[in-house]
Amino acid sequence: MIDRELVIAPDLILYNAKIITVDEHFTIAEAVAIKDGKFVGVGTNHQILSLAKESTKKVDLHGKPVIPGLIDAHFRLLDRATAQKYGANISLAGSVSDILEAVKEATARIPKGQVITSNSGWFPQMLQEGRDPTKEELDQVAPEHPVILRGEYIYLNSLALKQFNITKDTPQLEYGWIEKDPHTGEPTGV
Repeated sequence: MIDRELVIAPDLILYNAKIITVDEHFTIAEAVAIKDGKFVGVGTNHQILSLAKESTKKVDLHGKPVIPGLIDAHFRLLDRATAQKYGANISLAGSVSDILEAVKEATARIPKGQVITSNSGWFPQMLQEGRDPTKEELDQVAPEHPVILRGEYIYLNSLALKQFNITKDTPQLEYGWIEKDPHTGEPTGV
């Protein structure tokens, strides 16, 4: 589709491409014309290149794809929604206390024995204390729920460690790591 009224002189033309339009027929086009940051023409190489003026920048993509903008390519929205419904929403946590409070709040909504999870996207360095919550702290606020917090690593409380059968005798994984207390050998929950 080309809107010739909008296309006085496109700023940019991408051609010899695989333009994935995501229209109702999931049409694949060859070229696209862009003016002021907006798509103003999609079609064949011939159709779109005929719109070019001297000032138009033309880029040959050699068959590479062009896809619509992906706003949330790794499911942050789903991550937040899932945590709000099934666990602890810690997206705005500024401290370990905030995280613990969110977990505690989740215990009031989630039946005893069911897993409390969280959204990810936080690092201990972002928190006021500069550290992650400990297994013992998670045990205090959720003594009857397995807790699985997702952050820089995965953080488990004692019930979750037990549920996954992670003990001091659990060997280190080929692809992963279980933090163990250097004195006792017991898993720390990280």
